[in-house]
Amino acid sequence: MKYRIVCMFMCLVLLVMASACGGPSTSLPVQTSDVTESVQSTRTAVTEETTVQETAGNSAEAMDLTYFFVDNPGNIVYIKTDITAVVVDADVTNTIPIERAGEAAVLPAGSVLYPAHLKPGVTISFAADMDFITYQGVEIHINTAVSADGTILFDGKSITDLFGGAFESIDENAANYQEAQEVDEIVMKPWEALDPHAFYKKIIIRMDWNQDGVEDEFFQSNEDDLSNTFTFTDGKTGEVTDLYALELVPENNNTDTEHDDTIGLKLDSTSLVVQNSKGEYGILSSIYYDDSGFVSYAFWYEPDTLIACKEIGEAFSYQEGQLYYHPYTNCLGNLWLMNQTVDLADDFTFANYSQTQYYSPYYKISLSAGHTIFSKTTVTIDISNGSGYEASTLAPGTVILPDRLENDENGTTYLYVTLADGRKGRFTYTAGENDYPVYLNGVDQWELFEGINVGG
Repeated sequence: MKYRIVCMFMCLVLLVMASACGGPSTSLPVQTSDVTESVQSTRTAVTEETTVQETAGNSAEAMDLTYFFVDNPGNIVYIKTDITAVVVDADVTNTIPIERAGEAAVLPAGSVLYPAHLKPGVTISFAADMDFITYQGVEIHINTAVSADGTILFDGKSITDLFGGAFESIDENAANYQEAQEVDEIVMKPWEALDPHAFYKKIIIRMDWNQDGVEDEFFQSNEDDLSNTFTFTDGKTGEVTDLYALELVPENNNTDTEHDDTIGLKLDSTSLVVQNSKGEYGILSSIYYDDSGFVSYAFWYEPDTLIACKEIGEAFSYQEGQLYYHPYTNCLGNLWLMNQTVDLADDFTFANYSQTQYYSPYYKISLSAGHTIFSKTTVTIDISNGSGYEASTLAPGTVILPDRLENDENGTTYLYVTLADGRKGRFTYTAGENDYPVYLNGVDQWELFEGINVGG
C-alpha cells in the first residue's frame, strides 16, 4: 500500500512538471537567425494576476467564457497561421485543474484567443510566460523565444506576424497620428483636397462664383476664435458679404431630424471646391452630428441669397482624382465607414454610385471600436475555389475580415470576406427597412457572429 501511494504521488509530480515544461508540443521552426535564447513553454502562475484561483483542495474556479469573448472584446486576439500549442487545462469552465496538461493543441489560422492571466480592466500586453484561452475553453501555451534584440517570438514569429486583433490599433493610431501643422495661407482650387493634418490660418477661394465673368473671392480667417472672419467679395461690384451672418436653410431640410434647421458655410479639411459640366462652381462640405455622424452639404450660387444649399448624403472624400462616398452600414455593425465611387451631377449631388462598397482598410483589423468579428457557432460560408464558390463552414471562434458589399448582375447582394489564412468567402446579404436587421445567408447576423460593432 505504501509503495502504491508513493507511485501515485510521483505521477502527480510528473504531471505538474509536464504542464510547467510544456510537454510534447510541436512548434513551427523559428524563422529568424537572430534567436539567441529559446524559451520552452513555461507558465508562471502569479496569484494576483490570474483569473483562475487554484485552491488548496486541488481544484480551480470555473471560468465564464462570456467574460472574455463577449464582455471584453478589446483584448481578444486571433492567430494568422496554423500553430501547435500546449494544453495547460483542457476545460477552464469546470473545477478540475490542469486537465490533460501537456497534450498538443492544434489551432487553425483565424482562431480567437484571450489572455488567461489578465486583471480586469487591464489592456493586453505580451509576455513569454503568458497563456491563452480558446473560444472552446481550452487554456493553452504557445512556445516562445527571445531574439537578440529582446523581441519576444511566439512559435518563431513576431507578435504582429502571428497575432491580429484590436491591440494593433495602438501602434497604427500612433503611426497615423500627426499634430496639426500650421499653414499661414492656402488658396483652394477646384478638385484639390485640403490636407487633413494641416491647420490653415487663412483659406482663400478665387473663382467666378456668380458667373458674371469676373473672379470673386471667399476669404476665411481662422487665427483666433474672437476675430475670425469669413467674407465674400464680389469681383465686379466690390461688395463684401459677411458669410458668418448668413443662415442657410437646406432645400431638402428634414425637420424630423436633430440636424440644424439652418446651417452656415464654413471651410475646413472636409471642404472641396467643385465645378460641374456647365462650368458652375460649388462647395461640398461635411458637418458632424451626434445622432447621425457626418452629413454632407452642397453649396452653390443663388442670385437672391448669394448661396443656396442642400443635404447630399453622408461623408465623402476626394482622392487621386476620384470622388468617394462613405455611407454607413449595419452589416457587421453600425460603425463601418464604406468606400464607394461616385460622380458629381450638375445639381451638385452624387450620381453613378458604384455597385461595390468597400469596407475601409482601417476597420479590417477592428480598430474602430476594439472589436474582432468571429463566429459564435458553426457558420455556413461559400469559399472561393478559383473558378467559383463552394459551400463550407467556419468553426466557432473563427475570425472574418470584411472586404466589401457588392451587387451582382441579378440584383443579389453579397458580403465578401477574407479569412485569416487568406481564403476568400462570401455570404448572401439581405436586410430589413433602413438596412436593419441584417441577414447573412438568411440568418440574423447576431446569431452568427460576436464582435459586431454597435454605436451609441
